[in-house]
Amino acid sequence: MKRIQQMRFGGRTIASDLHDPDMMKLAEAYGVEGRRVKSPAELKATLLEVFKRNEPVLIEAPVGPMPPVNFKTRAQAQR
Repeated sequence: MKRIQQMRFGGRTIASDLHDPDMMKLAEAYGVEGRRVKSPAELKATLLEVFKRNEPVLIEAPVGPMPPVNFKTRAQAQR
């Protein structure tokens, strides 16, 4: 997303070669359980299960490519 925004404002990119972290390793590093879901049904079942607990659980739910966001300044939005 940062790459797209930068290309729209000047046609060059700076420090936008970012990669998603391994969320399961991140959960492990913080000492919490990590779950990866692959469908809305799996997400629902996982949420129903983990809401019954009294402990944090990190849930990774990949969503695929996101559409570009059109950011406006406050002044632009009020016009």
